[in-house]
Amino acid sequence: MDATNLEELDAMINARQKQWLGWWSAMQAQPAGGKLFHYTDSNGLLGILSSEVFWATNIEYLNDSSELAYCIALIRDRLERKKIAVSRNALSPISQLFVAAQKTFNPFRDLTVYVSCFCEEGDLLSQWRGYGQAGGGYAIGIQPRYGNAAPEDVPRIVLRKVFYELKDQEQLIDESISQLEALWTHVTRKTNDEPTLMEAQKKILSFFRQEVGDYIWCFKNPAFREEKEWRFSYITGAKDPKKRPVKFRPGPGSISPYVELDLFKLLDSEARALQVCEVICGPTLHPHHSVEAVKHLLAVHGYENVEARASSVPLRA
Repeated sequence: MDATNLEELDAMINARQKQWLGWWSAMQAQPAGGKLFHYTDSNGLLGILSSEVFWATNIEYLNDSSELAYCIALIRDRLERKKIAVSRNALSPISQLFVAAQKTFNPFRDLTVYVSCFCEEGDLLSQWRGYGQAGGGYAIGIQPRYGNAAPEDVPRIVLRKVFYELKDQEQLIDESISQLEALWTHVTRKTNDEPTLMEAQKKILSFFRQEVGDYIWCFKNPAFREEKEWRFSYITGAKDPKKRPVKFRPGPGSISPYVELDLFKLLDSEARALQVCEVICGPTLHPHHSVEAVKHLLAVHGYENVEARASSVPLRA
């Protein structure tokens, strides 16, 4: 086995990962208006404000079961197109690499992702219909960014923006596929040693899986673009040294596993890391009573300078 070529490959992969993480993080810019809103019902409002904890649901148990399948199918399609474009010979090494990538890119065999969903808009009719049945829904507004990057002791909680435009999704996936091809081409030009090539393929496929893995839970069908969704996500696996305990709640058609995310205490300090800045009360027959009750609730739990207001959406919209 050619250790020198493998060390060179490791260095190339590390450089690419650093570059990718830089611009991928830059794409997760502060949301418009600097706020995000979590839609919930009265039970959720009471629980979140009293415990300072949000529930993050296993992404495979979200209401729309086709969500993960959408991006997985898109990645497979882009790999297939690339495979056909670079070689008509299905047995060529590069074609075999793309076949292996199609079989192994899905990280959910090894990882579990839990998400707590937020929205850039705090007064959307579509969200009130989902969370405020017959009135009583609430949108908790938070300021999601803190001064510095997330502390190193909680690296598995990340904030991600959801992307809806197909053109953007395809461009990001194609760039990762191009890197997959470039790394493999570099190695095969350097050596034809079979054990080295086998080890190199494992490293390159692992790199590709890590990169597009983030896309699988950040890309959604363009039909849902009105949601303008962001997600606080907890990523865990067999090697996670600090696994959060999994709990269960009733879900649509089955029970749903979730974990608690103490987002307010990410900085491990007495001051709240995420400030509740606003609570919007959904359409209801008695908006004044709803707002006054929320103001009282906020005061009881020590939330200061937090605006509570009624939705501008009519109850029968």
